[in-house]
Amino acid sequence: MENEPVYSGLGPDVTRQGLPTVKWADLIENTKMFGLDGKPPLFDSIFDKAGQAWVRRGYIKQTVDPPSLAKDDGFLREVYKEAYKDSSPPIQPVVSCKPIPRSDCAKAVMTKPINIHFALGKSDLDAQATQVLDGLLTLQTFTNDSNFCVEGNTDNIGSPTVNVPLSEKRAESVVEYLKQHYNRAASCFTASGNGPDKPVASNSTPQGQAMNRRTDIKIVTK
Repeated sequence: MENEPVYSGLGPDVTRQGLPTVKWADLIENTKMFGLDGKPPLFDSIFDKAGQAWVRRGYIKQTVDPPSLAKDDGFLREVYKEAYKDSSPPIQPVVSCKPIPRSDCAKAVMTKPINIHFALGKSDLDAQATQVLDGLLTLQTFTNDSNFCVEGNTDNIGSPTVNVPLSEKRAESVVEYLKQHYNRAASCFTASGNGPDKPVASNSTPQGQAMNRRTDIKIVTK
């Protein structure tokens, strides 16, 4: 509180009232955030994405590269090394969820869906899509009571017999990434494909068609 003017202005009583809502990250969570086990750290993805957003908003003139210049994880690495010097690191458990019906997706807690865009006729995730998903994973790391509603969509090019299965594959690609990188069980996801039936832009232009080739992700917290 002494180092942060915002909290200093609130005072000790108000500051303490907010502490029960804070979850302290354990070593497994820090391992994922900072890549202590040698895997790509989520910190770098968040930092890069935030830097790009700050440049667009005019807060800064250029991003810092590499992200390692903005963090000091030496202490955590020593803790990790000491904690597992005589044993293997524990495997992060798979989070299970109570399945929800598709109708519950209307109760999403997010006011704006997260959109993952695809190339024409494709259902595989590109680098930009995985970056967006990594940001989502970090946002939800400490929210283990959430279900993900994933809806695939297409433009109007081609027939419904092609577009509906394609939209389903796009939703499944996102679900598979979230399952593998976030240790979520299949029960945490409600996936569906809309084909071209839920456009967010006009299909009369290439730009609009590109916006409609997407998968929407909504989060429902019980």
